[in-house]
Amino acid sequence: MYIFGGQDDDNQKLDDMWQFNIESKEWSPIHFGDNDFKPVPRSGHSTVVYGKKMYIFGGILELTKELNDLCVFNFET
Repeated sequence: MYIFGGQDDDNQKLDDMWQFNIESKEWSPIHFGDNDFKPVPRSGHSTVVYGKKMYIFGGILELTKELNDLCVFNFET
């Protein structure tokens, strides 16, 4: 299972990605490289994993800033 973004208790939008191993019941962060594209922080977005890719669509950056973008994370690269 993978999770991207969301918001913390102070309503700050997040841009981190985590992987949950169902067998070991452990969370581990997925780190982006310095030259990798990283989506802007967001909450309220839609995310789906299909094949070896995760698609992240839309969400909210700020109260008056709704996002209308599509980002693709390729688990192989």
